[in-house]
Formats: sequence, C-alpha cells, structure tokens
Amino acid sequence: VFVELPVQNNEDWETHEPVINRNGDFFSVNIASDDHPMEVDHHIAFVILQYEKGYRVVYFDEGEKPEVKFYQDEPVIAVYAYCNQHGLWCIEA
Repeated sequence: VFVELPVQNNEDWETHEPVINRNGDFFSVNIASDDHPMEVDHHIAFVILQYEKGYRVVYFDEGEKPEVKFYQDEPVIAVYAYCNQHGLWCIEA
C-alpha cells in the first residue's frame, strides 16, 4: 500500500533539510541540523533517494546518525527525509 504524504515547507526547514554532498561518484546525504533528536518519540525515521527509475529507502534506528553514504550509479532527482514528529521534507538534487 502506497500512502502519499504531504511535503513540509515551514519554519522547521532548517532542522529537517536533507543536505546532499557529492565527491566525484560518491554521494552522501545528511540532515542539516546535527542536533536533530534521534529518540524513540522524535527522530528521522528514513531517507528516500529518488532516481529516474526508482527509489532507495534507508531506515534509521533511534540514536543512529541520519546519514547515508553510497556510490552514485545513477542520477538522484530528489532526496526526502521523514521526521516522525514533523513529517516529510524534500530537496531536489
């Protein structure tokens, strides 16, 4: 079952913004705020990387730093981050 979530765009942007870093063919994504809570009641639950031909989803556990590092084998179109308190956040790649 696919559920469409509204993308947020408000004053909480600075603490939820997915940040994309490229270094040649290597790619990393983290959340702009290094101090975003990663507790049971408030955390970044997952990051979605959107490609032309599909998606990659990376889930995070409480206490884990919400960061993704990988070899970029195809162009990333957008990155989404989901906070269990404040919803879905997106940035175009």
